[in-house]
Parts: sequence; C-alpha cells; structure tokens
Amino acid sequence: MLLVDDDDLIQSSVQAILECLGHTAVRTAPSGEEALAILEAGFEPDLIILDMNMPGWAGPEPCPRLRDLRPAVPILLATGRVDQTALNLASAHSGVTLLSKPFGLRELQKQLESIGLG
Repeated sequence: MLLVDDDDLIQSSVQAILECLGHTAVRTAPSGEEALAILEAGFEPDLIILDMNMPGWAGPEPCPRLRDLRPAVPILLATGRVDQTALNLASAHSGVTLLSKPFGLRELQKQLESIGLG
C-alpha cells in the first residue's frame, strides 16, 4: 500500500491502523511528486491512500497521473472537506473513492472491505 500524506502524525497513525488490519507492506510519501516517483521506480501497491489537501501538489494534481501509472490500483482520496472538487475527482476516475477525514480503524476497514482488501 502507498500512503500519500504530508502530515507525519497521519502517516504513522494510518500506517499503524493498516498494520493492525494485517497489511504489512506500507510505503509512505509526503507529496504527490514523491508518490509518482515511487510508482515510476516500480513499486506495485494494492492500494493508494491519497490526501486531497497537501501543500504543493495535492490530490487533484497527482490523482490522474497515479491512475495512469496504475490503472487497476484503487485510490482512496482522503479529505477532511468533501467539496465539489473532491466529488468531481472521484467521479472522473474509475477506482477512486472518497474517504472522509478524520477516520479510524473501523472506517478504514469498511473501505478496504468494500474494495476487496479487507
């Protein structure tokens, strides 16, 4: 799994939640640019969790490129504010689902189960 978020606390807590749910291969990236570099270097995640609002290149910019690089990999677009931009992004790209922040173990588990990774 690839977790893309600029907040160290979110990275560590979501990584811990994913590990509690049995997912051990979790890579993190603090930006959309770094996430693209990780994928371009050959990393093959089962899931990408992408923060919608980060400084610099946030969710709307890397999402289409991530989708192009790994068209079959589900993307959870994590956002604390589900606005029209987030809704448009999720509907414009297959395999992109919104994940409302803040979320905990149960919410993430439910999302993972819905995409067949539970």
